[in-house]
Amino acid sequence: MTKIISPILPEFKPVRLVSKLQVDVDPLAERLLVINNRQFNVLHASNIKAAGLVNIILPAIYATTGELSVIIFDDNQEYNAAIVDGVKPDLIDANA
Repeated sequence: MTKIISPILPEFKPVRLVSKLQVDVDPLAERLLVINNRQFNVLHASNIKAAGLVNIILPAIYATTGELSVIIFDDNQEYNAAIVDGVKPDLIDANA
């Protein structure tokens, strides 16, 4: 009688590293912009529908460089735009 031998090693799950940027958006902001402040590339641009946390997934390299700037805009022009420079997102496994 033949027995099937189960593998000893656990199932391999590849790791896919990405950066997760979590922005706590001001209730008076209408637009959000994330740029690479070294090359001025726009990485994310969106309209904000409600205040709260916004999660943005970016390439893993941004978790170590600090090259991001996050800008929020008020379309009613009651308030000035606000910017945070040198932002480092968290490095996470996208498969987890």
